[in-house]
Amino acid sequence: MNGMCGWFGGGLVQDAPQVLARMSRSLGVANAGGASHTASHRALYQTATKQQPVLEQHGISAAICGHVRWKDSELDSLSKSHGYPVVLIEAYRRHGESLLHYIDGHFALVILDPERQRVLLAVDRIGTHPMCYAQTNDGTLVFGSTTDAVREHPNIELKVSMQSLYDYIYFHMIPSPETVYTGIHKLEPAQCLMLENGKVRLRFYWQPAFVESSGKKFGELQDKFLKIMRDAVARCDPDEHTGAFLSGGTDSSTVSGMLAGIQPNVARTYSIGFAAEGYDEISYARIASKHFHTQQHEYYVTPQDVADAIPHIARAYDEPFGNNSAVPTYVCAQNARAAGFTRMLAGDGGDEIFGGNARYAKQKLFENYARLPAVLRRGMIEPLVHLPGLSDRFPLAKLKSYVRQANIALPLRLESYNFL
Repeated sequence: MNGMCGWFGGGLVQDAPQVLARMSRSLGVANAGGASHTASHRALYQTATKQQPVLEQHGISAAICGHVRWKDSELDSLSKSHGYPVVLIEAYRRHGESLLHYIDGHFALVILDPERQRVLLAVDRIGTHPMCYAQTNDGTLVFGSTTDAVREHPNIELKVSMQSLYDYIYFHMIPSPETVYTGIHKLEPAQCLMLENGKVRLRFYWQPAFVESSGKKFGELQDKFLKIMRDAVARCDPDEHTGAFLSGGTDSSTVSGMLAGIQPNVARTYSIGFAAEGYDEISYARIASKHFHTQQHEYYVTPQDVADAIPHIARAYDEPFGNNSAVPTYVCAQNARAAGFTRMLAGDGGDEIFGGNARYAKQKLFENYARLPAVLRRGMIEPLVHLPGLSDRFPLAKLKSYVRQANIALPLRLESYNFL
């Protein structure tokens, strides 16, 4: 994992180098080294990378995580010869915060401009690399790749957010821009923060464009989509140290298939199984592996694997996150790393975009039920399904459970409850 942290403005921080050292240790990168710049009212640290971690040039400090491409050919050429931070500062000098219109890829970036009393924080269009921030009472902007790093700053007042805990129980995660702490926030995908003269301004520098009717035929759109997918996998520059997660679902199977097209007959895929009826989906992974002719590696997770993995996962997630695929993903990655793989490709969001999850069929039923006239739903169907004595085998009992689920509408704000 790569990470950054620091602060800008506000009052003088006592023992600034020690404070920055504590923040950097909280990034969760053990013995990673890195580079930093510390002054009386500002600091910036980044863990060690192949690129120059932190650069101070023309009075401007900059750091960037991830892998970027520049739409400007001159900047892109400069990036290949001089590294990311050099180009980031040059792009900022030319375009200011509009540099975000010229950058592509996955990244989080920080630019400190003390002469103009400015700070620019930004994350990529998907929010691949996190960036948390807080502004203290004395006007200091504290930032970091994790909430743990931000909270190590001495001017941060730590208070757990009750709303965030409720959101975690409801959603199994804490939606951006909130974090588990009151006053510490996350940048959302394609969002940037500009601090200027002590005032914070947030904006989205990019919005997805949805065009429902393009006038193109389905086959043409299909070919275009497949090319986009192939290009995305090819840009990862897969080599002998690259593998792919394969669960057998829409997204991982698609990515594995694209990798197999780039590495025919030698693409390596990794899958996890469970020795529990109803939970083991490895048969679907085998179908995909056989179809794409990948070199398949399988492992069945044990209870001890789960017990060993949870402390590491909880520490890495930085805040409550109920991802039920975290343990198998961790174990799968661990096995791949032991075999010498340093890059694993994965697909996230394919099932959501293309309806690959079985629950969408049930959701469709809920939507159709909601379209029925209210007088029919409340006056006839619901009184009927709530009749006492319905057998579990009676068809209306199944409908009863659907009606109950379709009518669930829990409030999403704690203030909605009377006990508050």
